[in-house]
Amino acid sequence: MSIEWDYEKMTTHVPEIDKQHKEWIRQFNAFDDAVINQKGPDALQSTLSFLAQYADTHFALEEAIMKQYHCPAGAANLAAHNEFRMKLAEIMAWVKRGEVTTVEVLELKMTLGEWLVNHICTIDVQLRGVVNSVQIRAE
Repeated sequence: MSIEWDYEKMTTHVPEIDKQHKEWIRQFNAFDDAVINQKGPDALQSTLSFLAQYADTHFALEEAIMKQYHCPAGAANLAAHNEFRMKLAEIMAWVKRGEVTTVEVLELKMTLGEWLVNHICTIDVQLRGVVNSVQIRAE
């Protein structure tokens, strides 16, 4: 389930956020490729490390920008981020206990892929309207 960046559906019109989303997608696609080539368990730790580090950085920036622009999706965005953080912590605990099987790797791949696309295309893109509105008023 490789994900392709779709400008029309995914851009927020905030260059740094879009750049980070593209990196999320690139990392997901590398993990997806590892799973397809039956190297999913080997790639799991590096994927989880990336997600934990990047989620902190990306989520903080995105939440701050939504707050700055008074984006109406701000609360939904924060809730989705917190849910993702909890799920990530749960998966990392499975890995630490050595309880991860191929089934969990596949579940992570499906969950992450669906979450990324749905989150970007439904919540994050709501930045477009507020960013464009502020830019238009400033001109």
